[in-house]
Amino acid sequence: MLVKGSGIQLEGYEDDVVPILPVPCSFTYKSCYGNSFSISCLQPPLIPAYSYTDYKIQGKTIKRTIMDLKSA
Repeated sequence: MLVKGSGIQLEGYEDDVVPILPVPCSFTYKSCYGNSFSISCLQPPLIPAYSYTDYKIQGKTIKRTIMDLKSA
C-alpha cells in the first residue's frame, strides 16, 4: 500500500510503500442441523471503515452509528 509522505523505507520496497501481508484465519462453523465445518482462509488484516469529522457531520441526520467514546 502506498502511503505518500510516510517516510517508510523498507528493503525491497519503494519509498512510502507499506506491505500488507495476508494472515491465516480458521474457525469452526456449527450448522443448525448439527453438522460442523472447519473453515480456513488467507486474507489481508484489514477492516473496512468510514468516519465523519465534526465539520462534515454538521447538519446531517444519521439513523444508526457506532461510536468509540472511550478512546476519544
